[in-house]
Amino acid sequence: MEKILVITASPLAEDSVSCRLADIFMKNYQEAHPEDQLKRIDLSRLELPEIDEELIAYFNGQSDGDNGVYTEIDDLCEEFMMADRTVFALPHWNLIVPPKMVSYSLAVMRAGKSFRYTEKGPVGMLDNKKALILLASGGTCNTDNPIMHCYGVDWLKGILGLCGIEDVSVLYAQGMEERPDKTQEIVNNACLEVEAFSKEW
Repeated sequence: MEKILVITASPLAEDSVSCRLADIFMKNYQEAHPEDQLKRIDLSRLELPEIDEELIAYFNGQSDGDNGVYTEIDDLCEEFMMADRTVFALPHWNLIVPPKMVSYSLAVMRAGKSFRYTEKGPVGMLDNKKALILLASGGTCNTDNPIMHCYGVDWLKGILGLCGIEDVSVLYAQGMEERPDKTQEIVNNACLEVEAFSKEW
């Protein structure tokens, strides 16, 4: 049995394309892999504390912190480390991912837990794991054009690589706002792609 963690971050819920892709992934993956365990975390509903002096001291082992505040962060970190595969279903806003995804990454991708420092630089501690990014964007974003590029994907691949997760796949639903007459077709095609991928992943 493998543990699959599905992370969503859009506050739009039912109106969110990225959340719809997450729903389709979970349904089809579970049908194809009934023995695996899936858990979904909606970051838009979480109240993650800001990264301040006290929290940094807690991360560095210099403070016991407020157990009531930091217990949830530690639980999120543990879930991320224990997952065999993690799915990030995210909207792409102004060339980057939602702020709560950034806060989540700072909370769970921590030195001494998901990676460690050596004389030769950081070394990931979560190798032999996989990740899938499901990205929804109003514009076309998998391009070299600097004002359209998927910096959110680059960033997420980078921090996953820091943790040792090198096997990262990306599926897109993109261009809905550029081509409003094709929105439904774009979304439907993305849903079919996610459905097929989830059965084989």
